[in-house]
Amino acid sequence: MNDPMFQPLTSEWAPEAKIPGSPRISRGTFALTNVNPSPEASMRWVDYFYSEEGTKYIEQGPEGVLWEYQENADGEKVRVYVDGIDTDNTEDERGKITPAYGLTTPNIVIDTTGEYHIRKTADEEPDTRFSDWVAQETAEKMEDIAEVPFPLLYLTIEENDKVAATATDLTTYVEQMEAKFITGVEPLDNWDDYVKTIEAMGIDEYVEVYQTAYDRWKAN
Repeated sequence: MNDPMFQPLTSEWAPEAKIPGSPRISRGTFALTNVNPSPEASMRWVDYFYSEEGTKYIEQGPEGVLWEYQENADGEKVRVYVDGIDTDNTEDERGKITPAYGLTTPNIVIDTTGEYHIRKTADEEPDTRFSDWVAQETAEKMEDIAEVPFPLLYLTIEENDKVAATATDLTTYVEQMEAKFITGVEPLDNWDDYVKTIEAMGIDEYVEVYQTAYDRWKAN
């Protein structure tokens, strides 16, 4: 808490401070195989985690496993760790009941503090100094300059078919050339050759498909 968050640096090329903002949703975090006996039920199950209730469920589990409700001295209903939980290693305990522990899971990003804060005892005053500090630093130094660089787009089947064949090859080649240009292995004098190569690989159609998907997203 003694180390402040640092804002991004600015320069004559980038005079305005900007940081990439999160779309606040995790995608591409589960899959259904061809041997799944109940794909519809599986989709309903995963869809639940994209609700506020479902996100809190996957983060903290159901009542009676990690936590339970108790009343404090003021008669308020609060969440308290159940007996047997090692309250000195609560994250390790939480990791026993959920994959949302160091892994990306299908869910939305929400605030799980407040009434969802789990206490050691019903009358414990939760220590929120760190989360309050993070919230204040974020509000002062990040929120106003954060922009989602590119939204999460969804392609139609036809659009996906158009780019599927070239997407992997283009991504691989672009990433390789990016590293080569930065390290000097490939001289910048060869930039025009690089552009001609990606054009031959179908970059124009690739961009056109995603531009259409972006326009559709923006219109909605």
